[in-house]
Amino acid sequence: MSETEQIPEAVAAVLEALNNTDSNGTEQALNATAKFVASPEGTALAYGSLVFMALLPIYFGALRSVTCSKSKELGENEYDSGFRNASDMPETITSRDAARFPIIASCTLFGLYLFFKVFSQEYINMLLSIYFFGLGVLALSHIMSPLMSRIFPASFPNKQFQLLFTQGSEEAKEGETC
Repeated sequence: MSETEQIPEAVAAVLEALNNTDSNGTEQALNATAKFVASPEGTALAYGSLVFMALLPIYFGALRSVTCSKSKELGENEYDSGFRNASDMPETITSRDAARFPIIASCTLFGLYLFFKVFSQEYINMLLSIYFFGLGVLALSHIMSPLMSRIFPASFPNKQFQLLFTQGSEEAKEGETC
């Protein structure tokens, strides 16, 4: 008994009607292997929205950066320009840095090209999974820290620990004090 004989006749008729050509003369495909032909309007809409979504965050980020720096300059005097320590100082780029950037960027892209050519896809997927897992854990812990500080009382000891890695024999480690 073949597969077509096992299917009821009504279902077979529906399947045959779906597989036939429509009124425009194009074939109707039942599976997802048929290629989708994009219209020029759809392509223009897709590319336009991609450009729009790429430029909007850059524009608003730059606008926010400018307004933030202007508000710091206007609210402070010349001696105290709003920068409390070295980490608050704005980053500047020199002409030497700007000249080096295309070279460094090209070397980085070439290195990535070689990396993807040398290693198999399984190793790259595993490395990216570990990388994004680590970033996700760090981001989640940073986001959850204000909530955790509310849950745990202020009297809860918040000690910071330091690990000391030494090399040598056990007797030498016991004799050393930190």
